[in-house]
Order: sequence, then structure tokens, then C-alpha cells
Amino acid sequence: MVPDSHPVSSPATFGAALARIDYDIVRTTLAAFPGSAPDGPVLCAVSGGSDSMALLKTLSLAAARGPAFDLCAAYVDHALRPQADDEREHVRRAAEGLGVGFEWARVDAPRGGDEARLREQRYHQLERIADRIGARWVATGHTRDDQIETILFRLLRGSGRRGLCGIPSRRGRWIRPLLDLDRATLRAFLQRHDIAWLDDASNHDPRYTRNRIRHELVPVVVDIFGASALSRLPEIARRWREEEAYLEEQTERWSTYAVHPRPARAQGEPDDEPDEVTMNDAIEGVGSSIDLPALAQAPVAVRTRVLRAWLKQVTGGKEIDLSVLRGVEALIAFDEGSVRIDVGAAVLVREYARLSSVTPARPAAFDLAVDAEHAAVIEEPGGAWSVSVDPAPVGSPRHATSIYRQEIDIDPAALRGAVRLRPVAAGDEIESPSGSAGAGRAARKVHDMLQDRRVARRLRHAWPVLVDEARVLWVPGVACAEAVRCAERAERRLRLAWYMRHR
Repeated sequence: MVPDSHPVSSPATFGAALARIDYDIVRTTLAAFPGSAPDGPVLCAVSGGSDSMALLKTLSLAAARGPAFDLCAAYVDHALRPQADDEREHVRRAAEGLGVGFEWARVDAPRGGDEARLREQRYHQLERIADRIGARWVATGHTRDDQIETILFRLLRGSGRRGLCGIPSRRGRWIRPLLDLDRATLRAFLQRHDIAWLDDASNHDPRYTRNRIRHELVPVVVDIFGASALSRLPEIARRWREEEAYLEEQTERWSTYAVHPRPARAQGEPDDEPDEVTMNDAIEGVGSSIDLPALAQAPVAVRTRVLRAWLKQVTGGKEIDLSVLRGVEALIAFDEGSVRIDVGAAVLVREYARLSSVTPARPAAFDLAVDAEHAAVIEEPGGAWSVSVDPAPVGSPRHATSIYRQEIDIDPAALRGAVRLRPVAAGDEIESPSGSAGAGRAARKVHDMLQDRRVARRLRHAWPVLVDEARVLWVPGVACAEAVRCAERAERRLRLAWYMRHR
């Protein structure tokens, strides 16, 4: 309970009907708000269960006896249970009896939806209601029991220190005023005020992990260690939160040093998808990344936190459990070539000294005609690369400096029909430079050659190839088919100059 120093009315001003124990419950509820009183309208999320009904009652007592604030009850129907209409009506009548407002919303949730998804939908609807009525606070009925169950759940799932800090009493406009009160105390409070509550049958459904913790794990822990073992968890969590504040500062400092944000979109670049899928669209876009040597300099405890924070960012807010963290740490330790893993909807790639998130690629879709009779510069639609065509070159082609820049001469007389540049396709093969002339010439898969030349994995499936109507002629920067390669003193030659800008 909170000390008497809080600026709240005395039991006498609450009226003789309010017992001292109930007065302390109301004071404890109000202590969660800054200044020990709401500084604006409060939306109270009410399911009809004992916890939320007790929250609604305590807030209504406080609002009626001052300092005054507007209070509204809100019910969210997930359309999953036939008794939802009865629950909504129960909450509506309770709100009416207490003289407070009432709002409700329905969510068409898919059957079998997991707890996290249902909670996300429920909170979204409550946010919408709060915005509509101008609520300063959204209050939920989480209790000390919920805090204990949450800590146990996160501990056994392998959460880090941040997760073991439990449910925060405030986060933004969301507030949980009952975290210092247990469910038994609140039910006794409701009984003293002759307020009925509804028991949700889904709270006993063993398909939900939290229910099994409540009904199976908690009794075993109490039987072995005693009730005091669990009652200490919220206090331990409070101390962890204090330490967490310092570690968070260090995590932000090291994140600034080791984490590189996703490259900013160029000014004027459209947000919607283009009609033509360019190479830059088709390659896996590199998002945020971690400089692994820089990360290795951080203290071990902070290093893990930087990694967790980054993973949560690139997975869209997904909580990172121990198995995921171990998988990513194994990915970091692997230092031979490139390797990747899927983490939820995110794809992580380790290439050399960098761990990056990548966006899934779309199939490349460019098809560019090549006129062997006229000089031209062929630009990839997204500007990633260009190929210069010169039907009357002077001198010898320059030696290739890398796979991203090359000049090569081919024999125009060997071309069969229309020539074009398109993305590499599955099954593409090119005559191997080591093959002998004639029908038995050896061939190699283009994808294998790209891998051998250490073309980044994210670029391989969008790499251009020059083809005619019969075969692959040239893989820029990688290989040229022997059948079209110019003899050293050929009179006619077609020079192709390849240059990749974006890589």
C-alpha cells in the first residue's frame, strides 16, 4: 500500500461507507498516476472479469470524490465466444450504474489466433476509442498476479533482463494502476461493494500458455517454495528496472557505434512499387546492419543487449527468445563465406564482418534489346549498371579490374537472331572456357559461376546475361561463351563494356 503522504482525501471525506482497506486500495490505484491523480480523462479497459471490474470501481470512487476526472469504460469484443454479448451488456450496465461513460468495439479476429495477436488487436481498438473521446490515459486491470505470471513466462522462455523487469506500470498513455494489488484482495473488494464479475471460460483453456502457468506451474512453485517465493518476484523486477535504466544508456551508446541504419531513401524516390522491376528492386535490399568487429568491443552484457535491440527492430517488434538469440550468435560466429537464417519475417545475412537484415527480393523483370550494328549505351532501368555497345572498337579491350567492370570483344557473325540482356534464369548455362570446340563443348550453370566468382548472394538472381535466340553468350564480369569470343586478329568485332554502379 502507499504511504499516507499522498495528496488524496482522507477516509472521512470518502464517506463512512468506504472502509479503511478500500480507501487504501483506491489510494494505491491512484498512486500509479503522475502526481497520484489522473491529469485528464481516463479510458478504463473492462472485460467483465474481476480485475477490470475492480479497476473500474476504484477509478469511479476516485473520480466521484475528487480530484475529479472524466472516466469511460471500454469493452472490446473479439467475436470469438457466444457469451461476448452478455459480457458487453454486463460492462455497460456496470458503467451506467457507476455513472461513467461506455464505449465498445468489435474485432473480427481469426479463430485460433494466438494471444499476442489478439492482444495487439484489442490494444489497437482501445487506442482508437481513446483518440475518439480524447482520453489522456488508457487503464488496464493487470494485477500483481499477472506480474508474477509474466515474469515466470519470460524467464522460462529465455527473455533477457529487460523482459524480466515485468510489466511496466506506465508506458506512454497506457497505465496499469493495480500492479501492486493481488487478485484475492480485489475480489474481496468487489464482494464488499456487492459488484458481480464474470469468469471467462477461456481463462481455463490449456491451449493458452499463460493459463497453464497460472493453473499448473504456479501451484507447483507455491507447494515447493511457499507463496513468499512468488511474492518476491515483483520487488526483484522493480530492482531490475532500476539497473535496466543504466544498461539502456550503455546500449544506446554502443548501438550508435556498431549499428548502421538502413540507407535513407533518395530524395524524390517514390514510396510505391515501380511498374518495372529493376535490378535494385529485385536484389535483396540491405536494411539495417551491425559492424561485427565494432560490436565485439562492447562489454559482453551490453553486446547481447545491442544484438537483442537490433533484432527486435529488424523483426518488427518481435520479442527475441533465447533460441533465436543463440541462432543469431551462431550466425555471427560462422566466418566462412556468407550464411543466412530466417527470424520470423526477417532474413539475416552474415557476409564477412557485417550482419545485415535484407528485404525479400522480387523477381527481376528487365528485357533490353541489343543492336549489334549501332553504338549505344544500354542502361539498366534502375541505373544499377550499364553496358556500352561499340560495333567499331579501336584497340584492345581493357583488362577487367573486377567482376563489376569489364570490356570484352565478341564475334558479331556468331550471333543467332535477336540479342538482348535479361536477368539470369534458373537453368541458364554457358559454354565453359575450358570446353573444346564442337558439339561436345562443356557447359556450366551460370549460378554456379556467379558463386565461384564470389558475387554477393543477394545480387546473383538479378545478374544480367547477354543471350541470343539460342544460348547464353556472356555473363558480364564473369564469363563469355567460347563460340562468340573473337579471334585475336578478327576483322569484325563487337565490343561490350560492362559497369555496375550499385552493389
